[in-house]
Amino acid sequence: MVAAGSAMRPVERQRVRMVLSLCFAAALFEGADAVTLGLAAPSLAPVIHMRTTQLGSAISLTTLGLLIGATLGGRLSDRIGRRKVVISSMLILGLSSFATIPIASVNALFVLRFITGLGLGCLLPTLIAVASEVARKEQGTAKVGAMFCGVPLGACLLGFVAAGCDLQWQGIFAVGGVGPLLLVPVLFAFLPETIPSITRGNADGAQPRESLLAALFAQSRAGTTLLLWLAAFFTSAAIWILVGWFPSLMVARGFSRLEATHLAALENLGAAAGSVAISRCYDVGRPWVVLVVTYAAMSALLMSLVHASGFTQTAAAGTACGFFVTGGQLLLYAMIPRYYPPTARGTGVGAAVSVGRLGSISGPALVGLLLGAGFGAAAVFLAMMPGLIVAGAALTLLAVTKSRREQNPLAG
Repeated sequence: MVAAGSAMRPVERQRVRMVLSLCFAAALFEGADAVTLGLAAPSLAPVIHMRTTQLGSAISLTTLGLLIGATLGGRLSDRIGRRKVVISSMLILGLSSFATIPIASVNALFVLRFITGLGLGCLLPTLIAVASEVARKEQGTAKVGAMFCGVPLGACLLGFVAAGCDLQWQGIFAVGGVGPLLLVPVLFAFLPETIPSITRGNADGAQPRESLLAALFAQSRAGTTLLLWLAAFFTSAAIWILVGWFPSLMVARGFSRLEATHLAALENLGAAAGSVAISRCYDVGRPWVVLVVTYAAMSALLMSLVHASGFTQTAAAGTACGFFVTGGQLLLYAMIPRYYPPTARGTGVGAAVSVGRLGSISGPALVGLLLGAGFGAAAVFLAMMPGLIVAGAALTLLAVTKSRREQNPLAG
């Protein structure tokens, strides 16, 4: 048995690498689409006569689709399997991006961005669940973080392509549509199902699936769920202000459109590095220390971004801000699967992501109101700080409580 198990280990490692690579590729396109509207807005707005407040509405409608999609996708992935949800989400993402190219009105943009948000929302919690299920427990956070660095990398790559090729809005949406559609047949051929009860039809004695409320609140999970929701709300509000508004805010500060695109790309490059480094530190170090440092750094770096002057200083501050703000969000996502059993993992992750999307809706809407009232970029960045402090405190409390329970199980 030992020899057979040893012979299987290289095969299993190869399977894990393949699954994580496929999830990473899907995350690349998710990240690219997350910034398409922000990158396309400067050239799109004059064509369809879109005002600044309407851009905020378009971003909020995207995140409304993300909210609904995360709840739906997470639950469906527990019911019908992760594989079907991932492939369907990529189809929605690619087709809706292509459909945006010939639009001629703001209303059409609103509808298509909502549909795109549905696809993105279904995809996110499912990829997190898949990555956590194929990784070893002691490497779970790092593997999910490494896989999900594809999100900011995709945003970064699209930013560099848009700047280097001077793409107008049609080209940006075309790139966002081609990639997902090309990936669909690859996923269909090589992405396995990671839920045994789906693959074997419950013949293996798998636990029965829990109801929605039981999955989130049963077996002493209520406090954990509420803390995760609180952290997700405020962290997502901050990250979507950066993702959705960063290029426009940089233009408002006096940078050219090309410079703003480069700054956004550098911010996402820092985010990719942060998602890998911070999640790795979480696995090998003391989780609560990593969380305190991460969220304290978020607040400090937002202040540095407010006071930075010139392209070089702003680029350095933006890259570091991406490292901790986006990296911290991806750490949050990588943590969530640890708190739910396999039969409720998709539901738990999807619910937390959905609550985060409420923050994503509130954040960009607040930015639109601040800018419409005449406030500048400094006020926008300062408005993020109180929420980040609350989010960091919630996650730190959660990590400390979990650590104590693991050290003294009878006390839990």
